[in-house]
Amino acid sequence: VKNNLKLYYTEFQLTHNKIMLNGDIKRVYISQSLDSLITTNQQFFDRNYQAIINALKRSTLISEVGEKERNIFMNKCLQRIDQLRTKIENAEIE
Repeated sequence: VKNNLKLYYTEFQLTHNKIMLNGDIKRVYISQSLDSLITTNQQFFDRNYQAIINALKRSTLISEVGEKERNIFMNKCLQRIDQLRTKIENAEIE
């Protein structure tokens, strides 16, 4: 098995996460809130694959950049988690 997981970062706000498996059987996994979609429909895969290729051209491959860039990304993720945690805690108090 190849070690080919790649993690990209973009400032563009995505409404959901996608995992695309481009192997013998092409699959798209989409997670959005509590719902998810799994499909092997080739036309759906092709449209989403092209959209992802276009987005990747404007993204940073953080799984292969230096530690500084990865830390910046992870700190932004942790900051968003802290903001959401604070928002939830404040809502429970009210």
